[in-house]
Amino acid sequence: MSENPKDLLPTEPENNELASSTVFSAPVEHKDKKKTGKFSLLKKIIAAILCVAVLVGSTVLVVKLIPELTEDKPEVFEPKQVMALDVNTFKKLTIKHPGATLVITSSIEDNKGEAKQVWTLEGYDKSLIDATSLSQLASYAASFTAFNEYEYSEDTAEQYGLKDSGLIVEVETTDAVMGNFTLTVGKADPSGQYAYLHISTVPKKIYLVNRGTLSGFLVEPLDLAVSTAIPAVEKNEQNKRYFDADGKLADFDSITVSGNNFKTPLVFVPNKDNRFSTYATYICTSPKVRIADGVIEDMRNVFRDGVSASGVVSFDKSSKSIKEFGLDKPDIVITIKLGGEKHSYSFKATDKSKTGFYTISDTDRMIRTVTISNMAFLNNEEKDFYLGFMALESIGDVSEFNLKGEVDASFSLKKDEENDEGYIIKCNGKEVESEEFQSFYAAFIATTALDYNTVKVSGAPELTVTMKHHDGSAATVLTFYQISDSRYQYGVGGIPMGQISSSAYSKLVKEIKSIIPA
Repeated sequence: MSENPKDLLPTEPENNELASSTVFSAPVEHKDKKKTGKFSLLKKIIAAILCVAVLVGSTVLVVKLIPELTEDKPEVFEPKQVMALDVNTFKKLTIKHPGATLVITSSIEDNKGEAKQVWTLEGYDKSLIDATSLSQLASYAASFTAFNEYEYSEDTAEQYGLKDSGLIVEVETTDAVMGNFTLTVGKADPSGQYAYLHISTVPKKIYLVNRGTLSGFLVEPLDLAVSTAIPAVEKNEQNKRYFDADGKLADFDSITVSGNNFKTPLVFVPNKDNRFSTYATYICTSPKVRIADGVIEDMRNVFRDGVSASGVVSFDKSSKSIKEFGLDKPDIVITIKLGGEKHSYSFKATDKSKTGFYTISDTDRMIRTVTISNMAFLNNEEKDFYLGFMALESIGDVSEFNLKGEVDASFSLKKDEENDEGYIIKCNGKEVESEEFQSFYAAFIATTALDYNTVKVSGAPELTVTMKHHDGSAATVLTFYQISDSRYQYGVGGIPMGQISSSAYSKLVKEIKSIIPA
């Protein structure tokens, strides 16, 4: 094992009281080589020597720590608290390690009539830094439990890795008794569970403390950045008509999806086209007219609620930073238009797995990372934005189902008042078996497009289906043209939409014919 103290720094705790710390709450995507090279090197170095060890015993630890310094009989040491300070007396912390030098200062601010201690990171806008994480760093320096202790000397200081320490914490306080002090962290003990610590106010002692207590100091500014969410679109006088009574974004003029993953931008709008069923919430208007999938609402919600971020990789959106993370050539760009305003998010996959993405937005000052877990549409292809169903209506919403062409029939539907689950269905004035029609209708609306390719057609369609609605809204009109032995092209409102298989079409025709009374 190397004797360089920088090779022996504690790593982040895997199972200790600090594991839920805000410092460790964000995933570590920003610590890969591309994002923070210096700190990723630090991680590789320190991880090699500070693996997790199993702590045997909960209150009394019996260890033979340094064989050459112990007698034949192991020493028993009762764990004890060697320092317990009030962080309110702390004015400044300076944390030095190979990855960064952090200067954290304290001030007292009035909070609704009460004095509140506020921590800031020197050199950074406080709006970019999570104050809770800074406060926790201060708390790490306020209290330690020793699991053993040794006499300090020139020889022991060198032996325990304190001569050329890779982690030093300098603390300035207002405590008249304690005064200012310095924490010097040495190497890990042979078990890997602990590390050696020297406190300047106890000059003749070296303490053995849990490495997890010390690993909290091994952070860089990016680890301390606010990473809760990318802000949502805010309501203002210009766009307020697009927000609901609760102040949430409820409407938009258009959402455009573009980027490297798309040959042509896709433009989606709320459905106000009477050629389409009112059940088609959104319509794609470019590059071709399509009924949009519900994913468009998920995108709208990104702008309504903001985006949960998993980390921060840059405090600025300079052209250099944008290029560094590939956001000058994003995989996907989502832009929403509200009146005269436009707001955008850009995304670039962090690696080939496409489970994490770098992202920037015009409402945020930083470059962050997000995960696919809450933004599944980031890996969508063009076809995934379209709804494959030919029709969306529930049978309870249809008052008439009329067919013309290969099948000529007119069905009327109304609820059976004496049967909660039944309908009175007539075809050309004659009553038909309700369950048979419902079975056909279920198969009809479950038929989906094989693809969204369309060809130019002419003449009369093989079949036209017109569905009228009880609420009086515009009828949905579907047309079917045979374009090959294996495919039929369907259209909605006279607009070609996609293709279904000939076998699916033939099955529907056969089933509806079997229902028509002789």
